[in-house]
Amino acid sequence: LPDCGAACAVDGGWALPYLQHVAGAHTNRAMGLVDDTDDDVITLFFGLGQSDCAGSTPLPGSVFAAGLLDIRAQMASYPNFGLFDFVGTDHTSLEGPTFDTRTAGDGGFLLTTFTADIVDGGVVNAGP
Repeated sequence: LPDCGAACAVDGGWALPYLQHVAGAHTNRAMGLVDDTDDDVITLFFGLGQSDCAGSTPLPGSVFAAGLLDIRAQMASYPNFGLFDFVGTDHTSLEGPTFDTRTAGDGGFLLTTFTADIVDGGVVNAGP
């Protein structure tokens, strides 16, 4: 975050400005975000503060999914960034038994293909 400076010192969060900073500073590097529409861990983190901080209620999946689509839209001008977005609640996908079978979107685009594309310097957006 120190490299991002004032661009990441915004009200409402630093995550999107940081993604934009990294993608803009490293245009020769392919990168991507892998997440599902109702991540059962990240929605809990983003849910902190709901209900006037009276407890920890996960952010609704529909709100989280809309946020992922917003990230995709706001990162569209960075050709070195892609989003692999799939329906589910899993928190991790790059390790474990689902890595080889995880798909996004109606066409069944594989996470292994998304990952291989990034390693080879290419990026795509896949998912709902």
